[in-house]
Amino acid sequence: MRLQSLACAASIAVASFLATTASADNFDRHVIVTNNTGRVIWAIHGSRSDTNSWEEDILGDNVLPDGDSANINFDDGTGACQFDVKVVFPEGDSIEEYNIDVCSVGTLTVE
Repeated sequence: MRLQSLACAASIAVASFLATTASADNFDRHVIVTNNTGRVIWAIHGSRSDTNSWEEDILGDNVLPDGDSANINFDDGTGACQFDVKVVFPEGDSIEEYNIDVCSVGTLTVE
């Protein structure tokens, strides 16, 4: 996967969050994604880290305005915990973060 980012070196910061629901293996794969970029996030793609392509846009027809959050379930039924995340802006530029452990991380802040 290609790493695309803004020239101003935007980054994704990850912090812990207490999980409230769990899948069959007792891991919660819900992650609260917060947009602190100052721009609208047009699309969010999440794929298992062991794949070579991005899955469909998790937001679908929705967008994530600056300052808002979305609860995203990364449980794809495979038992995987390591995911790569790509956020896309209306202009087409994007930020990618790799190997996020969605079984232990509850929040993801895009900055």
